[in-house]
Amino acid sequence: MAALVSAIVPTFNRGEAMRPSIESILDQTYRPLELVIVDDGSTNDTPQVIQRMGELARERGVEFQTMRQENAGAPAARNAGMSIAKGDYFAHLDDDDRWYPTKLEKQIAELERTGADLCACYTVRNSVKGTSSRMPGKGRPLLGQGTPGDVISGRSSAHINSLVHTRRMIDQHGGFDARLRNCFDHEFMTRFALTVKTCQVEEVLATYDCRADSLTRSGQWEKQLRKNNYRVMMARTLKEKLSGLPQWDEQAWLDRTAMVVRQTVKHYLWRVDFAGAREQLQLMHSLVGNHPEYRQMKRRYLKYRVLAAIGFPVKKDRWSDADA
Repeated sequence: MAALVSAIVPTFNRGEAMRPSIESILDQTYRPLELVIVDDGSTNDTPQVIQRMGELARERGVEFQTMRQENAGAPAARNAGMSIAKGDYFAHLDDDDRWYPTKLEKQIAELERTGADLCACYTVRNSVKGTSSRMPGKGRPLLGQGTPGDVISGRSSAHINSLVHTRRMIDQHGGFDARLRNCFDHEFMTRFALTVKTCQVEEVLATYDCRADSLTRSGQWEKQLRKNNYRVMMARTLKEKLSGLPQWDEQAWLDRTAMVVRQTVKHYLWRVDFAGAREQLQLMHSLVGNHPEYRQMKRRYLKYRVLAAIGFPVKKDRWSDADA
């Protein structure tokens, strides 16, 4: 008998806009299938929409479960979904993204062929400008491929929507780190890529959209700064949890952490907030020492101080999409 797969979807105030995502689950060629939707404290008509999605699931021969919790963030919602899911395998989908119809069929086949606990595939990223690109990009390995350093640095990666993994993996090693309201997916993927057997389906089997209201485009810089603070927290968490492993690569961690804090320093310089930039430089030095990125940003900080003192306009650095 085929193994049951639980598709877990956290949602918050998405309402009817979640329908394309849910339909992409119901369109899967794989059965048996369970749909689990976790309402993370929505304040609009999302609960009513979820019930309609449940009716649609049952009509399509898909088991359905839902639960509602006080707003606690996506990682807590995903953990809650896994706690009630009945499947032998779990797959994750954001409420505004989509799977290709054969995604689960192909990944479950590969998991069972290899005996792995975690499977990743390629995804397509659709930008607000109408362009599309594959994730991970050309020349970058899928999560679990490459060296441990590639995984720790983020070079070997995947999108959370691409993952299918065993229940056993969660039972033995725990789920998402709910302290990380942001970057929880990077911590999750890095931790498991280094500690369990992985496999890959080297095809594009999912797609996700960059919305026009994303933080990098809306001017909500304070939110972007909070996001980067979570990146720093994620980096520290990875070191706490994984640095004792024989495959730990300290240099890869230093490189990734330096790049994270560098972006925050650049942002404070863009705002001509030298106190904030200095504080971030001190944080950067405490984490990565005299890393080349630290030395470069310290020189830039001093340069901008001089330019500001003589009244020369400070160049405004842009927080690029690649760093978002």
